[in-house]
Amino acid sequence: MKRMDANMAQKFENIDILHALRCIMEQHTTHYQSDFQYDENTIRKNVLSDDKHDKTLFWISRPCGTNCHKEWEAFQKDSWAYGVIRYYAEQEWERKLSYVVELTGIEKGIVFGNLYPVDYMEYWMDVQRHALCPDLVEVTFKNEKTAVFPRSEIEENRVWILYHYGPIKLERPVFSDAVPLERLLEARKTSRKSVPAGNIEKYLRTLSKRTVKV
Repeated sequence: MKRMDANMAQKFENIDILHALRCIMEQHTTHYQSDFQYDENTIRKNVLSDDKHDKTLFWISRPCGTNCHKEWEAFQKDSWAYGVIRYYAEQEWERKLSYVVELTGIEKGIVFGNLYPVDYMEYWMDVQRHALCPDLVEVTFKNEKTAVFPRSEIEENRVWILYHYGPIKLERPVFSDAVPLERLLEARKTSRKSVPAGNIEKYLRTLSKRTVKV
């Protein structure tokens, strides 16, 4: 049986996450480096969150920009994160550096966590094989009222819903039973713990030598 961490050569524990990601971005992302500001804002917000689902992220550095998504959302079929990861997987010509980021805390403004380099396409194939489909949709309307509908009802009766509730502002997929997804992600987290620890500064120096910008 293939280990779920088979695409991880090493991990970097208890490091300055933003410093490491910024160094990677500056070496690999030539255009739209300003994308990283959105990532930093997300990371700083999530590290202070009480929601454990905010603590594990999938971060991507591309030649033209960066992306940051919660792993919790990446493994939900048809979520925004799932769609973005799928889209960039289709850009086979584009070299991507990708990482699982675990946020562990913040001290004196420095965000600490663990960093796991992963192979992008292997990660995407893992998502494809195991992502789960939420059975409910939480809908927020422009009048700020919120309602939860079965996924099938949203797809089949959208016109009726719009007529009775008004324009939709936001749709958020939710699970009536989130336990299977919780177990799925917990298994991956446990598997990552067995990955050998490395030196982040040495890794960044090695990355700098082999990174070729487009």
